[in-house]
Amino acid sequence: MGFDIGGKVLSSELVTPDGTLFGYRFRKVTANMVDSIQTSGIGTVTSSGNDSNGFYRMQYNHQNSGCDSSGFAIKIKRDIEWSYLICDFYLEGAASCWNFNADGYSPSSGMLTWSSGSGDLFMDSFNSFELPQFTPKSNACDNDSNNFLHGGYIVGSNRGFTMLSRRNGTSYAGPTHGRACNGSGITIVSNIIIF
Repeated sequence: MGFDIGGKVLSSELVTPDGTLFGYRFRKVTANMVDSIQTSGIGTVTSSGNDSNGFYRMQYNHQNSGCDSSGFAIKIKRDIEWSYLICDFYLEGAASCWNFNADGYSPSSGMLTWSSGSGDLFMDSFNSFELPQFTPKSNACDNDSNNFLHGGYIVGSNRGFTMLSRRNGTSYAGPTHGRACNGSGITIVSNIIIF
């Protein structure tokens, strides 16, 4: 079961055990709500703007190969109040080292460290965290077989998931992703919702 909010169906996993949907005002993020896109390393933003449903969408090309890094941080305007963020990540390519909505191989995220115990979630995963061999987490840098983005263990030519994360105070924050020790690939961030 899901909930339609701004054209995006949210997983029923967002319902608390007592049957309550998180009691916040949900807002879809549009291009005019983005303060900036910060990048690091060798990579480029290849598209940025609203999609046909009015959601902000960005595609980033990781051009590095080897153990240099590339990444981005989408910064939502600071005067917009929110505490939680939901977004979709679509990925092509492989990397031994990576981060999502956490600090690491991207510019600073402004997000709290991912913790399932604090309510952070991965949902609607494909070729990634829904598979039992891969450990759900927001960052890694290893050659372990539980690393879903590692070139030796990837499943399929693309992978993705929806991620629920928490903002760190009132700092500039938003979706982030970085990679190192990798080949080239792309990341698309879409369907961003804040509440």
